[in-house]
Amino acid sequence: MITTLAPGKLFLTGAYGVLEGAPAIVVAVDRYARAQVGAGAEGKLTAEVDALARRLSVEPPRVDTSDLELDGRKLGLGSSAAAVVAAAAALVVVGGGDLAAERPRIFRDALTAHREVQPRGSGGDVAAAVFGGVVAISRPSRLQVDPLTFPAGLVMRAFAARASARTSNSLDRLAERRHLPAVDEAMRIILDAAERGRAMFGRGDVDGFLEAAEAHVDGLGRLGQALELPLVPPDVTLARSLLNRVAVPENRGSVVLLPSGAGGGDTIVWLSARAPTDHETQALGEAGLTALSLGLSSVGVHLGPTPSGDGNLVGSERK
Repeated sequence: MITTLAPGKLFLTGAYGVLEGAPAIVVAVDRYARAQVGAGAEGKLTAEVDALARRLSVEPPRVDTSDLELDGRKLGLGSSAAAVVAAAAALVVVGGGDLAAERPRIFRDALTAHREVQPRGSGGDVAAAVFGGVVAISRPSRLQVDPLTFPAGLVMRAFAARASARTSNSLDRLAERRHLPAVDEAMRIILDAAERGRAMFGRGDVDGFLEAAEAHVDGLGRLGQALELPLVPPDVTLARSLLNRVAVPENRGSVVLLPSGAGGGDTIVWLSARAPTDHETQALGEAGLTALSLGLSSVGVHLGPTPSGDGNLVGSERK
């Protein structure tokens, strides 16, 4: 039996903006969708994997995305994209192909199948699942994927929000209200933050990237107000207030609590030049945010078994 695994993702800057041509930064994380082909294969059939199998006229692999959930609740880690990437890779291996050499083919097949089911998606989750690490994506005429290096001194942690969110609902509301001046102003902030975020991340400028990430959260909040959706959820507002209460002089510096992707819930990302203290982690918990053991996945889609990752360690603190 063939088993392949593909990582989930977190969006940093660029969500929403990428749909209008701005770059987005996407991080592959060490939680994986698993696909199996052969006798004894276990798992489910997703719409994206079914679309892939029908397009290739093959029996669909079975997939398991439970690693991308928390107690059965989705975390917004791109489970559907990771599943179809793992399935596409499994079919390549079954056909005698070399997985590493066939990554471009896996990417094309998985992206086509994913867009058949979710035509408004950016493709960033598919890119992260295929290539791993950190990628910048943009959509001038076709999806462009550029690898990036995670900046030294930037620390990322992930926390599950209390609520799950449906990206399709946010995109529907955005389409309905895109003409409104308040939406246009919010999108200008998001687009500018996306361009600055890509530039600062690429040159390893931690302070500059944190400023861009904070601007993205501001734009996301304004967009949520215009769309009448809690894109920056109440958990984040409360968490900011509680963090201010436990702040001490020696722990100064920018801390950004960034709703990953379309916002509204799912996963909240801590971005800073330092890790949260125990008191800060406790404050985040009091706000309803649950710390996740989640780190960077540098491998992308691969044959099983699951690699051992760094868990809740992404980035090192600035000295």
